[in-house]
Amino acid sequence: METPLKARTPETSTSVLRTCGLTKHYGAAVALAGVDFNVQAGEIHALLGENGAGKSTLIKTLAGLVKPDSGEIFIADQSWSNGMMPQDAAASGLRFVHQDLALVDSLSVADNIALETGYARGRWGFIDHKVTITQVRGRLAVLGSFLDPEKQVGDLSQAEKVIVAMARALREGTRVLVLDEVTASLPAPEAQRLHQVIRKTRDTGVSVVFVSHRIDEVLSLCDRATVLADGKHVACASLSDVNRSQIIRWIVGREPAQATRPTAPKNTASPRVSVKGLWGPGVGSPLDFSVMPGEIVAITGLVGSGYEAVARWLAGLDQPSGGSLGLSGADLPFGRPHVLRTAGFQAISGHRSESAFQTLSVRENMFPTRMAGRAGSLDAERKRAAQQAQHYGVRPPRSSELPLSALSGGNQQKVLFARALDAGPKALLMIDPTAGVDIGAREELYALLRRETGRGLAVVLASSDFEEIECLADRALVLAQGRLASVLEHGDIDQARLVYEALGAAHAHEHKETQQ
Repeated sequence: METPLKARTPETSTSVLRTCGLTKHYGAAVALAGVDFNVQAGEIHALLGENGAGKSTLIKTLAGLVKPDSGEIFIADQSWSNGMMPQDAAASGLRFVHQDLALVDSLSVADNIALETGYARGRWGFIDHKVTITQVRGRLAVLGSFLDPEKQVGDLSQAEKVIVAMARALREGTRVLVLDEVTASLPAPEAQRLHQVIRKTRDTGVSVVFVSHRIDEVLSLCDRATVLADGKHVACASLSDVNRSQIIRWIVGREPAQATRPTAPKNTASPRVSVKGLWGPGVGSPLDFSVMPGEIVAITGLVGSGYEAVARWLAGLDQPSGGSLGLSGADLPFGRPHVLRTAGFQAISGHRSESAFQTLSVRENMFPTRMAGRAGSLDAERKRAAQQAQHYGVRPPRSSELPLSALSGGNQQKVLFARALDAGPKALLMIDPTAGVDIGAREELYALLRRETGRGLAVVLASSDFEEIECLADRALVLAQGRLASVLEHGDIDQARLVYEALGAAHAHEHKETQQ
């Protein structure tokens, strides 16, 4: 088994990783246009930009997966003028943890780490599981984590899985750890716990490149930031010298929109959505709530609080143990997504691997049941798809026949919005709708949503993104340990209060169980 990372005194503030004039073209498209990037020893350096700004290409180039057309890469005292091979990146001390983590849920923590770093060997070369577990425990301890190495990875929270992936990546000789959107699916409290581990990593002397679309997170965690836009280097600054608005201006090229919620709707109409007595696996206490026309009601909590189960029940993906769902006074069945959609209860998910067809065209994703069969011609479907793409601001222009995978995450979400809203639904369920979406595209999606709620659309927002809930929700239901912990009205919804309610209720419940 490879030698685990040991704490060491950070080097002085010199460049440990630097690129000079990196350029990469894909046909006529420019992915990188002379990018300079400089990471100093012992810092957490944010890499920011909209989807399509060039971040992924830069990271793939540093990993040796993409060969640049020109430019140089410098790591410590070595340099490459024609790009690197993956083995060069690894030998130079570059390590990468991507958003998908690439862990095996059915294996233990120790096995997931040892598959990469190697198992300890005993006599005759056989695997020594006892020593391997001890070594893995030491790797985790360096990061300040006390996870059980024998626990199955599938039983861990998302934040704990990220820690396992980090422990697997870090070893003796690591200079730079690249964390590529590893907090994208984490609620704020879980992300804050992970931040402690990231700081612990920095304190061992390893530099960290941190990719995120969450500006508040970047400001609280990172030392410096580099911003890319359209493949170009826009800015590099110490985060102690800039504010949130300046960073957003660099990213999107304009003044940030005001991230404030509109005045709560005053609505005396009958509820559009009515949920009564909802309970099942993960939610032990029956849940009641309603949503009025034009209202956005958020359902949130920590990972494992039960809000994810509620979202899946409302989407028709799973069957609850009990409860009822009503839409405009009519009862709807659980576990039948097609019936829900036909009745006017549409759903949008930010987990595009589950809700979109990446290899199909934009048009085919907008009309997966073949509009042409209904309207009488494929030409009608193509015309409607082009109109919808323009109406919802899908970029690049005239992209309706491109594969969905060719679009950025934000533009893929616009396609899913178009698909859901084209049917003129009465209510919309959104599950983490802007996961992995950059701040510019997020503002555009929020504007689309406000336009539709202004027309009377009722929205259920199931999200662990407290910043998003603060920005959008008229009412927020906070779940903890499978129970409704708090209901926050319009004027009381902010990130600090959401964290307090989610954490406070969870801790109180744990304390009560301990006392029994």
